[in-house]
Amino acid sequence: MNSFIVIISGTSGSGKTSVVSRCAKALAAAPLVFDDYIDRATVLQELMEWSRRGNLLADWTVPNLSDALYGLASKNKLVLVEEPFGRGRRELSAIADLNIHLHLPLELAFARKMLRDGSALEKDLSGDAAWTFVRRFSQFYLDGLHHLFLEADRMACESADLCIDARRPIQKVTADATEIIQMKVTPWLF
Repeated sequence: MNSFIVIISGTSGSGKTSVVSRCAKALAAAPLVFDDYIDRATVLQELMEWSRRGNLLADWTVPNLSDALYGLASKNKLVLVEEPFGRGRRELSAIADLNIHLHLPLELAFARKMLRDGSALEKDLSGDAAWTFVRRFSQFYLDGLHHLFLEADRMACESADLCIDARRPIQKVTADATEIIQMKVTPWLF
């Protein structure tokens, strides 16, 4: 592959998509977003079932994501991938040149997810439907999803080249990530 591949990993709500989008603009890179290759309505349930059957998160695959990544890498020098598990997932571990993990305590990730997803639902649905989503996700989270998030965050952080504190404002997290990517990719490009 003739590209430099950077994975930005982190749990849901850590700011991965925002960081990838902003860094891609700043660095003229091609972005690839994990959520474009999953069914957001079912992915968390699928992951919990996968885990309950004794499977490792590292072995979970996302159809078409690798193909899309190879396609982008064939046309771009720098590709930024938004991916919750980072190098922790075998599907991507061998092809990533750099993995920056956005670490965020789960209670903050949960709050951000509720604000983000609940606000999006309020625009499309009645307030009652948005509140139903918040209640259902909260119960799902308490019923075991938090354990899965903890394991995924641990796995992604351990396999990353660097962990960044994502509690800070997204502008600062993005500036740090951009600077790190520039330092790593500049010698490779020239």
